[in-house]
Amino acid sequence: MTHTPAGFEIPRVFIGYDPRERVAVNVLADSFQARSSLPLLIGQVRLDQLVEVYQRERDPRQSTDFSFSRFLVPWLAGYQGWALFIDADMLCLADLAELWALRDERCAVQLVKHQHVCAEGLKFQGMPQTPYGRKNWSSVMLFNCARCAALTPAFVNTASGLELHQFHWLADEQIGALPPEWNVLVGVQPLPAAPKILHYTLGGPWFDDCLTMPSSDQWLAARSAMNEPLHQPMIEPLAVPLAPVAAGLAQEPDSTGARVADPVFGPLRALDPDPASAPDLGLVPEPAPVSDPAFVPAPVPVRHPTSELAPVPESVPESVPVSVS
Repeated sequence: MTHTPAGFEIPRVFIGYDPRERVAVNVLADSFQARSSLPLLIGQVRLDQLVEVYQRERDPRQSTDFSFSRFLVPWLAGYQGWALFIDADMLCLADLAELWALRDERCAVQLVKHQHVCAEGLKFQGMPQTPYGRKNWSSVMLFNCARCAALTPAFVNTASGLELHQFHWLADEQIGALPPEWNVLVGVQPLPAAPKILHYTLGGPWFDDCLTMPSSDQWLAARSAMNEPLHQPMIEPLAVPLAPVAAGLAQEPDSTGARVADPVFGPLRALDPDPASAPDLGLVPEPAPVSDPAFVPAPVPVRHPTSELAPVPESVPESVPVSVS
């Protein structure tokens, strides 16, 4: 259990991970952090990190990798303190400190007690939609880990899906209720005035077959906000184009003849806008290139990297006259 020196318990959040929902996992984590007034410890329930613990065969009716591994959260937390599990297909719109303040020591787990009745069929990406009692209760679970000792790896690996998701491992009076706005089923129920967690249970806009799901604009805005710095210019554009002034390079003055500060080389001295009054720096201008077709550059001897070097003449004429007919 993670505490501050003063005894304050830092909220631990475990997000269910499925490779198909990698972007959703990261948008959800950012939505927690962006709104939280408390420091958070956020992890993922990933099968590739639980190969020595989770050995359950995949059920053809499960729609995500974390359908059953979610119940390992109390074990992952060492059966101490509190920990929140949440599905990947969600978006937090409120301060998690509000949910954390609802912890009730009389309960082993707290959740939104949905009355979700659905028909058997398909949902996102052709995944099965399976009706059962207490459906979606386990999608957001606030665990009082010390009171969830029944959820051992052995039990999670062998219990039936209904035993786990219908909470047969607890007495009903140990299951506390959370306010419904902490798990709003998008596309299933009407949206309340102030939802705190949106749950895209039928599929979210990170799937190509769910782009028109209700409230997709809020999830897309949250994803865009993660890239917000990339939409801003790295350096504000200057009113006057500047070029570095170094090694004899000059900078064009503005309309008043003043030189503004260069962002690399610092403040620059003022110049008179009249080029005729510029000080003589003793520089000799480069001669203009010769375009006379009667002359071509003489070939320059090439030294070869061998022990026998061709002799180089003491002087090489700059050009050789060529007859032009």
